[in-house]
Amino acid sequence: MSNLLPKKVKKEFRQKYEQRAKKLSKNFKDRPIILIGILLLIQILVVMAIFIWFKDKLLNFSAPFMALLTIFMTVHIVDKDMNPAYKISWLIPIAVFPIFGSLLYLFLHTIPGNKITIENLKLNIKRTRPYLKQNEKVLKEMEEEKESFKDLAQYLYNLGPYPVYDNSPVEYYSEGRYAFDEMFAELRKAKDFIYSEYFILKSGEILDQYISILKEKAREGVEVRFMFDAITMFNLPKDFEEDLTEAGIEVKVFSPVAPILSTYQNNRDHRKVLVIDNKVAFTGGINFADEYANLVNYYGNWKDNAIKIKGPAVKTMTAIFLQMWNIFNDETKDYEKRLGEGKFEEIYSKDYIIPYSDAPGDGESLAKNVYLHMAYSAKKYIHIMSPYLILDNEMIVALTFAAKRGVDVRIIIPHIPDKKIPFAVARSHFKDLLPEGVRIYEYRPGFIHSKVMMVDGKVATVGTVNMDFRSFHLNYENGIFICGEESVFDIGEDFRNTLLISKEVSMEDYKALPIYYRFFGAFMKIFGPLM
Repeated sequence: MSNLLPKKVKKEFRQKYEQRAKKLSKNFKDRPIILIGILLLIQILVVMAIFIWFKDKLLNFSAPFMALLTIFMTVHIVDKDMNPAYKISWLIPIAVFPIFGSLLYLFLHTIPGNKITIENLKLNIKRTRPYLKQNEKVLKEMEEEKESFKDLAQYLYNLGPYPVYDNSPVEYYSEGRYAFDEMFAELRKAKDFIYSEYFILKSGEILDQYISILKEKAREGVEVRFMFDAITMFNLPKDFEEDLTEAGIEVKVFSPVAPILSTYQNNRDHRKVLVIDNKVAFTGGINFADEYANLVNYYGNWKDNAIKIKGPAVKTMTAIFLQMWNIFNDETKDYEKRLGEGKFEEIYSKDYIIPYSDAPGDGESLAKNVYLHMAYSAKKYIHIMSPYLILDNEMIVALTFAAKRGVDVRIIIPHIPDKKIPFAVARSHFKDLLPEGVRIYEYRPGFIHSKVMMVDGKVATVGTVNMDFRSFHLNYENGIFICGEESVFDIGEDFRNTLLISKEVSMEDYKALPIYYRFFGAFMKIFGPLM
């Protein structure tokens, strides 16, 4: 554990946070979003009031003061270890409104919650390291067959640890409805435990069926744990958590939404993890809501995906869940009980897979580096599906450099967006990518939510990671890196089929967009890191 805070203080903070989280979670049903919005607005108005007070008091020498303040904040932010795009997102408002921008920056960055969360997560990852040892024999075999990706495997282990596995077969689902059928079938087989961690839950047929199975399994004596991000509580009945608890299901709500203006509120648990009996695990883009199975159609056809793994690689998925579950307690007995030797059956598969996760604020953009490594390793083609396309310069350079050296780079994004501002920003990238040879398609039937990158028909990553700042830098994410033609084939087939019903975008199409729309997208690109 870091020395940022004394051990005693950290322990007290952990206990206080756990109590606060339970209290917030319990009272969440009595906290309508309007009230939280009002309280946040009040805090912004307080900052503005301080700004006006400073302006009046310092009127006689406000220009020199603001110049010095701008210089000081500029030096501080430029010197800070953060993505350059984030720096621009703060430097511009500080330059335009020096006092207000500076106060807002300081106000948002003085809450220690996320630092403590990251330190606790690091500690839990360290605690699971003895159970996630690299199989050097498997790594050597992978190096002999897939030499260019041995370095990536070593990187994921060093940063995780996320070891490489063989004999862990993969099954890919090109639509949410297929995945739900398989998930529910596997859940009904559960005998020992069910661990799940999800971002979005919405009342409806899919969630009702899922909860019904969880309750049934809890009655049978199966250990059921359910963790979800607090942002989804606004979609649920007031007694949702209480109902689960009474049914014998252990529940944790990640980062309860509170009326406190802080960047901590911006770091959401975007992971999708379902582990059953250490035998099977699922991840991908789907959440437990009806639109993911196309039972409702808010944005045309909802195109999504999921992936199932079996075998020893399930161990890492179990570890990823437990690391987050225990983030604000000192529980360690879970690790030996669930991650000990002899609990994972090998099932023949000649391909290699590496489940991994990523967290904000740890100084390492792990998921983004997976994407970058794959892009720079490509020889023939790069195929990407993503609901959002908000890129920093590093990713733009990687994709355009690949296109310039003859790699066929194709990206599929939605035609009907679920969020209009991020979509305008995505389209603003057309002028950065299209002239350099990157080909972009819009999925005509509706909204594409799949998160996939595949290279040369040999390697792919599938999971929760979007091609945007939020996934690369702000959210807690997870994915599975797959190395092998057999396992990747179905992903390639899905991409090719999706391409057939998508429309390629040209520079002429981009120029045909209204000027105000293009300007708006370019302007909002400044705030892309905050979306």
